[in-house]
Amino acid sequence: GCLAHELTSARARTHGHSTERLYNIWIGIRQRCNNSDYKLYKWYGGKGVKLCDEWNDYSKFREWAYANGYEEPKPGQSKGDMMSIDRVDPDKAYSPDNCRWVSLRQNVSYMRKSHANQR
Repeated sequence: GCLAHELTSARARTHGHSTERLYNIWIGIRQRCNNSDYKLYKWYGGKGVKLCDEWNDYSKFREWAYANGYEEPKPGQSKGDMMSIDRVDPDKAYSPDNCRWVSLRQNVSYMRKSHANQR
């Protein structure tokens, strides 16, 4: 009955953060680095970009994110002003010493400059 449903639900719920934008950012990082079937893998995991061991634990990633400037979007905030994770050195891992939070607009600007330098 109710107890069985409650226990099953509690086992399935790992952290209660799956509706947060930050959680989806973390999932995206994991897909880019670890899933060879993912459309962007060739530009990340396929080039050797990894996710540091510490950040395989979402709670550790979340703790770092909020301590280093991440904010959930505010109602009505433009997409370009939302926070995006950026690797300082694009050839290195997603890790606390190589990542920072910037606006999506800034991140796209960095990507354009990086791609222009690779030509």
